[in-house]
Amino acid sequence: MNRRITRIQRFTRAALVSFASLLVVSAGNPTVELSHHQVSPTELTIQKGEAVTFVNRVNMSGGHRVVADDDSFSSPALEKGESWTHTFEQTGAFHYHLDQHPGTRGVIHVE
Repeated sequence: MNRRITRIQRFTRAALVSFASLLVVSAGNPTVELSHHQVSPTELTIQKGEAVTFVNRVNMSGGHRVVADDDSFSSPALEKGESWTHTFEQTGAFHYHLDQHPGTRGVIHVE
């Protein structure tokens, strides 16, 4: 019984540390959540110099990769629970899609 409790405690501690680190990474930044065939929100308006954190919420073989339509940015493949932050230094509308789901699209408006 003690061995099982120890495993549960270790798992719970690891899960809490992972969750806390995710909160720290995205603290203060607008966040876009990625899932199967969906990004949320699909449109986001930010100020020049502001960063956006993209977070993958689902399991997918090979992860999800965020790619700008104009190739101005692309993320590494993000596994479930992983995040990636990009700072937008230029104004304009930055349309992007999920590499694995080209029809899944969003736009970041930078003012």
